[in-house]
Amino acid sequence: MTETAFKVALAVLTLLLMASMGGGFLLLPLLVPLHIWAARTSGPVGKVVWSLLPGASAGMVVWAAVYMTLGETQPFIWLSPTVSAVAAVIVAVRASDRPRTLSHA
Repeated sequence: MTETAFKVALAVLTLLLMASMGGGFLLLPLLVPLHIWAARTSGPVGKVVWSLLPGASAGMVVWAAVYMTLGETQPFIWLSPTVSAVAAVIVAVRASDRPRTLSHA
């Protein structure tokens, strides 16, 4: 399987899990390392796009956790997922900038 085909399969799987009503979004955190890899091996636009998927995944997981623990309590039901999604995008972008090999100083 080529790198491009793998990235397409990863994107399709991620979007299917996000659309799942059966809790498939709980598997999304397992795909984050693959999204970071895809961001690292992409150009500048691809880096940002691939970093959005872990952000959306984090937002969905946090939304589910807030919904299960607090119900639809305002503002937690929308604020917590939003903050976690933005933070996850920032972390993913920064993680994809890191060098692929360890340097020996």
